Amino acid sequence: MVLAITACTPEVDIAPYPSTDLAALRNVLKLPIPFQTATWEVFRYPEPTNGFVAYNYEKTLLIAEVSPVDRRWFESTATIEMEYPAQNAIRQWLTASSKNILKKTPIGKPDNPCRYYSTTIESGAPVVGYACLSDQKALLYFILDFAS
Repeated sequence: MVLAITACTPEVDIAPYPSTDLAALRNVLKLPIPFQTATWEVFRYPEPTNGFVAYNYEKTLLIAEVSPVDRRWFESTATIEMEYPAQNAIRQWLTASSKNILKKTPIGKPDNPCRYYSTTIESGAPVVGYACLSDQKALLYFILDFAS
């Protein structure tokens, strides 16, 4: 599942590597999704390239894979029509099936069904996003903020 979340200027720490800390993920996002394992990462887009830091970040992203996934939860949310993930959303640590979901842009085509989702971040700010089923996992894609 992929989930994208949008909010304004959240107070979320940027980690340079993926984490498997469930408590930390649940502190960043208020997710009523029942899951027992997660790998996740918060990063900015665009990312620095060739040693140069981007002058202004467009957005802060959170990508996560969580499992197991209750299909009833997934099917209870609305389907999305079309979304375009950030070009650098495909992380090295993602499973092959999650990478394939992010490669099939736009997300939401009939062969790549995803669902909208809304929740809050640690500051209490509301966020909306999307999630896609990927094998027995949910691939979550959150847009945590937009640069002003």
